[in-house]
Amino acid sequence: MTQINLFISSFKKYYKRIGKILFVMLLCLSMKNILDYMYVNYDDSQWVRIIWRAFYNEEEIDNLYLGSSHVYCDLNPYLLDELNGENNFSLSTSAQRLNGSYYLLKEADKEKELSHVYLELNYGLATGKDGEFKDPDNLTANWWNVDYMRFSPNKLEYMFTMCDKENYPETLLPFLRYKTRIFDLNYIKEQVEGKQKENYKNYEFRSENEQGQIIEFYEKGYWKVTRELSPYGLLMEQKDGLQENPLTQDAETCLRKIIEYCQEEQIEITLFSTPVYELDLIATGNYDAYVSQINEIAEEYQIEYYDFNLCKEEKLPLQSVDNFWDTIHLNSKGADTFTRVFWDVVENNQKDYFYDSFEEKLNNAEERVYGFTYSKGTENREFKIASNREENLEYRVVNVSEDGEALIQDYSTNKEFSIPYDTSGKCKVEVRRIGETEAFQVMEIMY
Repeated sequence: MTQINLFISSFKKYYKRIGKILFVMLLCLSMKNILDYMYVNYDDSQWVRIIWRAFYNEEEIDNLYLGSSHVYCDLNPYLLDELNGENNFSLSTSAQRLNGSYYLLKEADKEKELSHVYLELNYGLATGKDGEFKDPDNLTANWWNVDYMRFSPNKLEYMFTMCDKENYPETLLPFLRYKTRIFDLNYIKEQVEGKQKENYKNYEFRSENEQGQIIEFYEKGYWKVTRELSPYGLLMEQKDGLQENPLTQDAETCLRKIIEYCQEEQIEITLFSTPVYELDLIATGNYDAYVSQINEIAEEYQIEYYDFNLCKEEKLPLQSVDNFWDTIHLNSKGADTFTRVFWDVVENNQKDYFYDSFEEKLNNAEERVYGFTYSKGTENREFKIASNREENLEYRVVNVSEDGEALIQDYSTNKEFSIPYDTSGKCKVEVRRIGETEAFQVMEIMY
């Protein structure tokens, strides 16, 4: 009897101890949720919050699209549903790196029966500093994902592999990312009020400017954007150019992990790159180094890679400002055009739609100016006209400012000129072929 009483006493103590631990854990979790509600900026990650809720609510997914904003702006999954009669879902998130794509793929495969994965490969998020995934400046995109993923071993693995140990606290406790706001009562008030708005509570987002241009979020993974690329977007800093094999080690390792995971799980996978306004690639320089490396990896695994920046213009006529809302994202008009061509290509393996290189595409496209690139001089910004021809074109450049118009150069093959840093205005460029008297293109670029 004494032994039974001792057992019962020990049993009660054990469960009291467990109860206290659970109470403390629940209290800590409640405090964490309260602090997140007070400090996490409601406007920072609205899209990621909406898309994760939509993903978990989706009953089935046939074709999954992974990648960055280039996917949710450029591909319309509702139009894809009409084109292929299947359920297409874009689990694309802002600045999604390939380590994020890997863990999102695993999460999707755990939750849904996937038939095909389409992985977007944007060079800007896989090369240079942006391709160093554990760099503290690159953590935000991954933080947003784990904030809204359901708790699971996959989520834990994602959290503890995305960063170094010194960044674990902000990864586990989102409110710590806003520690500089800890005593900012106006900020706290703004966040609480923002999270009480009906559109936030209903997982809705729609923005409209004075010109009636909209940005609207759709739950299958699509941003409808009716804005157009402005003259301010036609000026880009000239980069040094991509080096041979420009993928970072992080990016290449994760790309291979994604491909191998799909092949082991018998999920078809297709790689693709969405089209950008070609000024972006001209300003970057040597884009073909990236194309070459991705092609080599795709060939190694015997899978398809389609880079729509190499698509022939007669097959994909997008290179005009009315199809883009900035230099790297299509608007809804451009997205509908691209979505139809995208599905035609991947469904029918239309390799004859493509050039072998970006350089070959530029040389075969209609002659045109895309905008200006610039480099930083000591006293001036050094501008260069970005065109797809080194010969046979000449340019007339007029500067338009508050002081009126001033001729920078009359028709000449020269493509370079300077403008002081402390000025702003507009340049008008007229382009004609050598030997002709009339301009075939006139473009205005704001600076």
